[in-house]
Amino acid sequence: MFSEPPGEYSGVTIRPVNQEVAPSAESERLLLQAKVAQQEAALNRSRKLAEIERLSEQDLTTIAQIEIVDFTDLINEFEKGDFVIPDTARRAIMLEQLDKVVAHMTRRVLGRHKWNVKRFWGEGGSMVTHQIVNPTEVNLYDLNAYVILPSTTERPVQTSMVELMSDEQQPPDYFVSHYWG
Repeated sequence: MFSEPPGEYSGVTIRPVNQEVAPSAESERLLLQAKVAQQEAALNRSRKLAEIERLSEQDLTTIAQIEIVDFTDLINEFEKGDFVIPDTARRAIMLEQLDKVVAHMTRRVLGRHKWNVKRFWGEGGSMVTHQIVNPTEVNLYDLNAYVILPSTTERPVQTSMVELMSDEQQPPDYFVSHYWG
């Protein structure tokens, strides 16, 4: 394939395909790290299985009632939610994307999903649990708890809502701040 004999050429080593290459210290370190990670993952799986075996029937019933949510209507179909925007200043959300979030929330609230939230509606302004039945009752805290955090934390790599929904950087035209307190 190569006309040049094996050897060094401008910093590139050419050797026959069947020639054994001694692993470098870096590759051995990386291989060892990979083996350790595999062993830790296997140990974690064993621990989780042991925890499941110790669960009571009531615990298993509760786990079976956990809601499985489909977030595919929010994920960009071309990037599969894996688009990375390192500069947070370029993660502006577009109106069309906000519309998708509202449509997702509306579908879930009006569907079979139960959104139980805390509100200061009790006697003397105390907290009470309330089940949302109308999309107009949803606030940003509810969206964060039921849409934003679950859709972004279940990804293999930590991501933002905009990264989940976009296929390009999105610099803002305007900046609107909010206060969580």
